[in-house]
This record gives sequence, C-alpha cells and structure tokens, in this order.
Amino acid sequence: METSGVAQAIADVFTDISDAIGGKAAAFVAIYITTAFLSEIVSNNAAGALMYPIAARLGDALGVVPSRMTIVVMLGASAGFTLPYSYQTNLMVFAAGDYRFLEFAKFGLPCQLFMIVSVIIIFALEDTIWASISIAVALFAAILAGPLLWVVLPESTKDRLRFWGPKVKAQYVRAPELTNGKIVD
Repeated sequence: METSGVAQAIADVFTDISDAIGGKAAAFVAIYITTAFLSEIVSNNAAGALMYPIAARLGDALGVVPSRMTIVVMLGASAGFTLPYSYQTNLMVFAAGDYRFLEFAKFGLPCQLFMIVSVIIIFALEDTIWASISIAVALFAAILAGPLLWVVLPESTKDRLRFWGPKVKAQYVRAPELTNGKIVD
C-alpha cells in the first residue's frame, strides 16, 4: 500500500474530510471507525495491517504524534464486538451457544459506542486533559458507589429490584436443553 501510493491517496481523502468536519478529532474518529468496521469483516491483525499505513500518513499530514494514531488503530482493530465472525472466540461461542446475529449486535453495539466515545474523549480532547481526568474520576466514583448504593436503598426498592432479577436473568439463558428450561443461578 505504501509503495503503490494507495495509502497516501486514502490518507489524502481522510485529511480532506477531517479538515472539513473537525480536524484532528474527526481524523481520530474516522480512523477508529474504519478500523473497527474492517475488524468486523476481516481479522483484527489484517485490519490493523491495512489501516496503519493510512493512519501514519494521515497523522503526518495533520501533525499528530505517530504513537497516538497507532493506539487508535490498535483500539479499532481490537473492537470486534458486533459480529460473530469478527473474532475467533466470538465464532466459537456463536456455534456452541446457538446464538443469532442480532444477539451479538445487541451487546456489541453498546460496547462499540462506548469505545467510540472513549476514543473521542481520550484523543480528541488532548488539549483538555483535565476534562478526560475528571470524566475518568467521575466514572470510577460511580463504579465504586454502585455497591454502596444497595446498602442505603429502602427495603421496598430492594424488593422491587429482586423481583426483576429472575426476569432479567431469564433473558440471558440459552440452550434450554442444557438447563432443562430452568433459570440457572
């Protein structure tokens, strides 16, 4: 791709689009989304190998440190959440658990959206590092406060939440022939 000039041509297209939309932030998101899309249809190694030369040229054109573009490509190549064919373990679970494509999408798309937002926060807000740190601290505090919240909830609320527990668990039970149609704890 580099010797034929294809990487430079594609990087020029990305540069034009990212300059029109939002500069470096748009470039990070475009590289991430393209790499993540490729990792859904080819292996993550192939997606990274295809996108790295393009990302390197795009980073040079925009004046971005090469390691930042490399990390975006690595994150995008590792984000094979949405389809069962995107990663080997997804494919093994897909066959063994008798899952459907929509079940992978139902859980994979929120993960993908979380990763896109994370890439935007981490890489697009490079000048506002305090915003990234503040968001990380707030999320960490929310994760720690979750179990503590259970202690201070009134019993009536806990009873209502316990009522919904088996119903939610039943949505995740697959292969009734393995569980005899019962909810497995």
